[in-house]
Amino acid sequence: MKNIRQLEEQYKKLGEEIEALKNNDGFPVKWEDVTGTEGFYVDERSNIVESFVFKNCAATKNMFCAREQAEASIALAQLSRLMYVYNDGWCPNWTDDSIKYVIFYRNESVASGESYTVRYFLSFKTQRIRDLFLNNFRNLIEKAKPLM
Repeated sequence: MKNIRQLEEQYKKLGEEIEALKNNDGFPVKWEDVTGTEGFYVDERSNIVESFVFKNCAATKNMFCAREQAEASIALAQLSRLMYVYNDGWCPNWTDDSIKYVIFYRNESVASGESYTVRYFLSFKTQRIRDLFLNNFRNLIEKAKPLM
């Protein structure tokens, strides 16, 4: 049998959840509120798998809404490792004003440029390394486009 304190706690929690829903037009306010997830994930062998989960669980945190996004996540992982090799372990310090050489998307096209404090995923320590990377991995960068 529940005691008064437990019922009061449940009542309070329910009230908080109702208020959160009212204030957010019915949109979820936390991950656990999302249910009925269908999408695509990358398995342990880097295969894209389509899945549908009726209720939220930890297994849905790695699901993408579209196959193209799941494929892009693999490309991003590959680019991350390649970038680390090309930069010889260098990682940009976005808090200083030093120049970083970057690759990004402008509209629908791959572009390259320079940045000082605006973060870009594909960032390099020299212009030469950036240009070489872009030349060698343009196709992989194109695959990563949906997540860049």
